[in-house]
Amino acid sequence: MTAQAAGWAEGDPRTWPVTTDNPYWRAVCRLPLKYEQYWPAGWQVDWYHSLRTWLDGGKQGRFPTMREDLTWRYAWAITDPRSLAFVAGAAPPEGLVEVGAGTGYWAWQLAQLGVTTLAFDRDPPHERPNHFHAPRRRGEARGPNDHRRPVFYPVAEGGPEVVAGDDGRALFLCWPPYDAPLAADALAAYDGTRVIYVGEGEGGCTGDDRFHAMLHTRWDEVATWQPVQFWGIHDWITVYERRRRRRPRGRSPR
Repeated sequence: MTAQAAGWAEGDPRTWPVTTDNPYWRAVCRLPLKYEQYWPAGWQVDWYHSLRTWLDGGKQGRFPTMREDLTWRYAWAITDPRSLAFVAGAAPPEGLVEVGAGTGYWAWQLAQLGVTTLAFDRDPPHERPNHFHAPRRRGEARGPNDHRRPVFYPVAEGGPEVVAGDDGRALFLCWPPYDAPLAADALAAYDGTRVIYVGEGEGGCTGDDRFHAMLHTRWDEVATWQPVQFWGIHDWITVYERRRRRRPRGRSPR
């Protein structure tokens, strides 16, 4: 199964049937959307000119951009209806195990589509400061609990080690941190056969060189899907299957 960007210009994404309670997508639909005809062709969101920036007279140092506000509050990849359906269709019956789940927003959306997820994060944002979902930055925190961000789905404390021995669920990695070992360590610890990865490719702003090298040498790409993207972002949803080891020539199986 392979999904291509061709044909995406047919139909405004805001008219796509919505099958989940999805406040992230509702917020995105209030921003300008346009179809980018050139590489990478697809629907993109004009996030740069946000209402907050306009109210601030163009002084962007005071308020976060709309993309920052949405990614901190929800997730780093846009949960448009077709992308959710693609991931749900790629998930095995046993469900997913997610490392770096953040607020658990993707897990919550997929749960509404019947996919169960074991969601983990080293720093569950409802319990301790999480750099990727900080409610305030630039020294604006006002109280002892201001660092916390509500979660949408149960997110337990845990890192790559939690996926060891879990060979029934697919490993789900959504925007793993840039130039950090989390994604590669999770991939190395994972014993299963399917990975669903949401992020940019080699040289992009997700994962590190080791992670992308492991995907290239040990896993086969079996399906791809282009989500609705923020302008300037080139993330894709890619499904991988573990590559089978080939027997050396001249040897018969024992």
